[in-house]
Amino acid sequence: MRLCHRAGHGVPLLTICAALVGCASSIVEPPANFNSNPQVVSIFAVDSTTGVLPLLPDVLLFSTDPADISSGKISTNPPPSYGSYRVEFDQPVNDATVANNADRPTAAGGNASFCSPLASSPIQLVDVQGDTSRAAGPIVASVCYDSSSPLGSHAHVLVVPGRGALTDATAKPLTCNTFRSENGSSGTLNGNIFKPNHKYGIQIKSGTVTNRAGKALTAPTGAGWVGDTFQFTTSGLKILAAGFQDPNTGFFVWLDKPEPGFEKDLAPLAAAYQHPSDATPFIVVLSEPVGDVSAIKLQRKDDAAPIPSAVVITGGNIFGDGRIVEVNTGDITSGGSTFEPSQAYTLTIPGSLTADTGTETLGTQKIYSFTAAPGTLRVLSTTPAASAVAVSTGTSVAIEFSAPVAADATTNVPTGATFKITGPSGDVPLDPVTVDPTTNNQVVTLSPKSALVPETVYSVTATGVKVAASPKALANQPFPSFGPIQFTTATFRMSRISIAPSTANIDRTTAVSPTAMKTNLQVVFNSSALGVDANSVTLSELSVANVATKIPGFTVTQNSPTTFTIALPASYQPKFGQKYEVRTATTITDAVSGKKLKAEGCIVADCSDVKSFTTRKVGATVAADPSSAAPTGFKVTFTDPIDPASITPFLGTEFKLFQRTATGALNTTPVPITCVITSATVVTCTANASLGNAPNQFLASAVFLQTATAGQGGPAVVAPTVSTDPSAKFFGSVSANIFSPCP
Repeated sequence: MRLCHRAGHGVPLLTICAALVGCASSIVEPPANFNSNPQVVSIFAVDSTTGVLPLLPDVLLFSTDPADISSGKISTNPPPSYGSYRVEFDQPVNDATVANNADRPTAAGGNASFCSPLASSPIQLVDVQGDTSRAAGPIVASVCYDSSSPLGSHAHVLVVPGRGALTDATAKPLTCNTFRSENGSSGTLNGNIFKPNHKYGIQIKSGTVTNRAGKALTAPTGAGWVGDTFQFTTSGLKILAAGFQDPNTGFFVWLDKPEPGFEKDLAPLAAAYQHPSDATPFIVVLSEPVGDVSAIKLQRKDDAAPIPSAVVITGGNIFGDGRIVEVNTGDITSGGSTFEPSQAYTLTIPGSLTADTGTETLGTQKIYSFTAAPGTLRVLSTTPAASAVAVSTGTSVAIEFSAPVAADATTNVPTGATFKITGPSGDVPLDPVTVDPTTNNQVVTLSPKSALVPETVYSVTATGVKVAASPKALANQPFPSFGPIQFTTATFRMSRISIAPSTANIDRTTAVSPTAMKTNLQVVFNSSALGVDANSVTLSELSVANVATKIPGFTVTQNSPTTFTIALPASYQPKFGQKYEVRTATTITDAVSGKKLKAEGCIVADCSDVKSFTTRKVGATVAADPSSAAPTGFKVTFTDPIDPASITPFLGTEFKLFQRTATGALNTTPVPITCVITSATVVTCTANASLGNAPNQFLASAVFLQTATAGQGGPAVVAPTVSTDPSAKFFGSVSANIFSPCP
C-alpha cells in the first residue's frame, strides 16, 4: 500500500536509548532548497490505477530538466490506456496542503490505498474539452501525496480518476468510506482509462500548495501550461515502441521507440538491433488495446509470402496485455517457434489496425525489419527431458529443433530422417513421425503405438534431419545427429485419487467433501490394472499419530481398465476433518507388462502405493445482510445443512451484534437483534432498529460452544440425514465487520 503522507523534514528520528547513558534525538537535515519556493519539475503518465507495479514504463509529459527538453524526451499525447498521473516536485511539500492521508479502501473495511481530495482541491484532474457524455469540469479522483518515490528521486502526487467519472459527471466513485478507480469498463472506454483524442488537464493551485517552511509553490510555466492547469490531449492508436523484453533481466530492448517520453532514457538500437534466435517474441507496444491483430504479418525477407505458422496475438502468452502485440514464428505453447539464427525478417503492421474502441486506427502502415542473432543448427530441447524419471508410460517424445525441419507437405513426415525410441527389447514401434506445422515446423513428435513398459529405461536418437526449404539461407542443411538421450518410465502405480465426476487429484488435499467421498471416491492407475478388489485396495481412517484403521464393508467396482470406484457401506457415517488413506497392494499387476504395482522410488520390502486426503470440517461464515452496501443485520451461513434443534434454543444467545465506538472499541452492550433460521444452512439476524449511517460500524459474531449448555449455547450439529458422526458439528466463533451505508 502506498501511504499518502510520509514524514517530512524537521521530524525527529526514532532514537534508541535502552543501552546508552544519555541520548539525544536527531533531526533530518532539510534539503538545500528548503527555504526556496517549491516547483513542479515533471509530470508522468503512469500505467497503473494505483501507481504500483505498472505493466508498462511511465511516459514523460512535462519536465524542467534541460536534458529532457534538448534531447526530445518529452511526449505530448499520453496513451489513453494509462490509468494515473504523477506530478513531481523538486522538494517535499507540506502534505496537509496537498492531500488527505490514505482514507479510502476499495470496499468498506479494507486497507486504505486511495485518498479523498481536500475540500480546497489544490490539485485536481479536469476534463478540459467536455463532450456529449459529460461536460467540461473537475473529475472525481483520488489525490495522494508521497514525499518519496519508487526510485528516491522526487516527492510527488499521484492522481487516479474515479470509476465512471471520465464519462459521467454525476458518477460517484468516491463515497464516505470507499473509492473505486477507473478500470476501463465505463461508458465506451473499451479497455482504455481515459478517452482517446480528448483534452484533459491537471490543475495545480500554486498559492495553496506550500513546503514545510511555508513557501508557496511557484506557478508552473512552460509547454502545456495554460494558467494553473497543465493541459494535454490523449492519443489515439499509435505505436509506443517495438523490440523485445529480455527474459533473463526483464529489461526492454527496443528496435524503434517513436514515443519519446516512453522509457525516456532508453534509446532504441535501430540498425544495431538484433533479435534473440529463440522463442522470445518480437513485441509491439500500442497506446490502446487491440483485440484483432490478424492483419499483422511476419515474413522472412527471402520469402515471397508471410510465414504461415506465425502467431500474432495480444492479451495472451507472456504479457497478457491487450496493448502488447506478441509475434512468434509459430505457437510457442507447443514448443519450437523460434526465430531462426541469422535470419532476416519483416513485420508489417497495416494502417487499418483498429483499437478495441472501434474508432481509432493506426492510420499509417509500419514495416519493421530486423535480423535474429547468429546460432547453430541443433536440438533445443526434448520432452521428456534427458535423464527424466517417472515418465508416463503413455508419453510421446517431442524433439525441438532450432530451425524448420524438412518434411512432406502433405503428411508432415520428415524427409530422409530416422527417429528412434529404443528400449531393452529393441526399437519401439512408432506411429508415423510428424513435424508440427503450428510450431514453425520445428517440433517433431514420436508417438509409440502402444504404452511403454513401466520402470524401464528408453533412449531417443535422430539422424538425417535437414532444414526445410525455407529459410533459404539454411535450406537443406543437415542438423547434427542427435542422441542418444535417456529417460525412465514410471513404476506401475496409482496416478491419482479423485472424487467423481471430477478428475482432480485429491492426494494430500484437506478440503474433500465428506459426503461425496462416501460413494464417489475413485482410484486411477497409470496403466490397465489387474487384481483390483477390496482385498488389494485398503481404505483406512488415520489417527492423529497416523495409525491406520481399515474401514470394513466397502466395495470396489471397475469403471475402466485403469479406473475403479470405492463405495463405503450405507451404514458408514461421513466424518468431518478426518484423514483417510488409500493403499494399493503389490499383488495388483499391469495388464500390459505383467509388472507388479510399486510405489515410485520404493526401496523397502513393502512397495504398496499410498495416497491420502482429509475431509473438510463443518464451517460457517458471517456476512452483512441483505448486502454490504445497505445492511440491516447479518447472516451466518454453514457449509452443511444444520439440525434446527441444535440452534433454535440458542437463537437469542449465540448470535450478537456489537457497535464500535469512534476509536474502534466495542460497546459491551449488544445491539438488539432478532435471529431466525431462514434455510437449512442460513441463520439471518436483523437489527430491531436502524443501524444508521456511516461512520457507524459493528461487529457481527456467532459463538458456538463445544458442548450444549442451557441458556448459553452449543454446537451447530449437522442434520442427521447427512451424518450422525460426532465430528459432524461446528463449534467455535465466526465474525465480520458491518458498515452502515453512507448518508
